[in-house]
Amino acid sequence: MQKRILKKVGRGWFTKPMHIVKMRSKSSLQGKVLKKYQGTFTRAGALRIERMVLDYLSFLKQTGIPTLETKVKLIPTKNNKYRLFMLQPLIEKQNILSEKLKVCSREEALDYFRQTLNYVNQLSKFNSRGAEKVGLDLKPKNYAIVNGKVTQLDFFPPQIKENMQVNSRDLTEHLGSRMLRGMTRLVGFPVDNRIEHALEQHFSPDFLSDRISRHFTRVRPELKKEFDKVLAQTKDL
Repeated sequence: MQKRILKKVGRGWFTKPMHIVKMRSKSSLQGKVLKKYQGTFTRAGALRIERMVLDYLSFLKQTGIPTLETKVKLIPTKNNKYRLFMLQPLIEKQNILSEKLKVCSREEALDYFRQTLNYVNQLSKFNSRGAEKVGLDLKPKNYAIVNGKVTQLDFFPPQIKENMQVNSRDLTEHLGSRMLRGMTRLVGFPVDNRIEHALEQHFSPDFLSDRISRHFTRVRPELKKEFDKVLAQTKDL
């Protein structure tokens, strides 16, 4: 295995993204971001999670929501378990939507707001057409501006309802936060209930639209009236 120089570029509930800064020999991995997910999976569990992530990416593309190029990797461990990794291009911090909103122009902020609200409409239309139901976690840190488009970066947990149910058990077992995992195991903290409730909201167009408005307004309070106007117009469509 080649020696890698890795640099931490963030942290989420389920993952530790690492930038592959340099490798000993030339490799296509250099410059990419490697996301390692908490915990290990059985082979069957790993294949199921891989399928769900790939299905989620496919469904998002069908809705027309831009997604960052992502490869899913399952790596076997010595104890016959598997680890889940995702490989993506590096997105500079200043292009993450949560950072971009702080410095962009009024026109750009309103454009990003309209784009994101439009994704909710596209998602709602997709969910109304077939059996597949997909959701979105519309936190600005989960998106970046790529070629002027609000682009989704985060695909875990895959926001898919299987048999109309959200599987919160997988998520509870693979939380990246040691504190939340410890509270779950030691004191029966109902993390799975909280996760399931949160995920259910990610399928509600009204919740998603209002959440987008709150996030944008928190960063750019001077544009609140304009955000509210755009949101009202969108809901009237």
